[in-house]
Amino acid sequence: MSDAIAQNTGINIAVSGTIGDGVGLNINNTISTSGDNQYGAIVTVDGAGSPFPIPGVGSTKTGINIAVTNIGLTVETKDGGSNYAIITSQGSSIFNDSQNSSSDFLIKGGSDANLLSVSATNDAVGIGISPSTKLDVLGDYRFVHDPTAELTSSVSGYGDIVTFGSGTLTAGDLYYLDALGGWSAADADSTSSSTGMLAFALGSSPSEGMLVRGYIINSGFSTTTGDIVYVSTTAGGGVTTTAPSGSGDVIRIIGYSIDGTNEIIYFSPDNTWVEI
Repeated sequence: MSDAIAQNTGINIAVSGTIGDGVGLNINNTISTSGDNQYGAIVTVDGAGSPFPIPGVGSTKTGINIAVTNIGLTVETKDGGSNYAIITSQGSSIFNDSQNSSSDFLIKGGSDANLLSVSATNDAVGIGISPSTKLDVLGDYRFVHDPTAELTSSVSGYGDIVTFGSGTLTAGDLYYLDALGGWSAADADSTSSSTGMLAFALGSSPSEGMLVRGYIINSGFSTTTGDIVYVSTTAGGGVTTTAPSGSGDVIRIIGYSIDGTNEIIYFSPDNTWVEI
């Protein structure tokens, strides 16, 4: 296929019929012996071949590659009904397996030219926009979820989770960010240990996640659905549904119990507090 015609076709398969399955190409690679990878098909498209002259006006232009677009596979189906371009029944799908930084991925919508855009150059994903950060979203969005169904294993959580700081932690306990950049157990007995940035530990170290806002399940909680949850005066990063009342104690709401049976809390620390 080296002639410069309008279209060079390697394989052209036409299947027609009114009953039964119509199969244009069936590749069954079932080698059972051990060896290298097995491929159903390999398609290589290279439009950067040897240049050839293109007629010009009054001269001959050379060194020009006339391949406008190189396409490995084009699949077209008719609209409506059960017409599918690609169906996979088993196995994982990997795009850009060689991690080429110029191999982007794009899905276009009915009117949105960037419905889903994956940029290998930026290692970023965009919805409605060509992304420049890890995730860019252009337009409206909604997060629809049921924490009482999503969270089933103690201790776990989701929402805004950070991984900075230091400290040896206990999953499910409440911590504050101290002056040295470490996470220390929160305690409502003093302002220094209860009024700053708070987070629930999701593991034994910050690298396993610190939930700064969101939802957490912890069988160690003791709440009733609808309870207000406060920082506790019990040393060790506990929480309580009873507002502290001792002299010098700090009353700070950190969230609400949304499932007292399974001990799930909506964690949203108030930026204000009261010192008794």
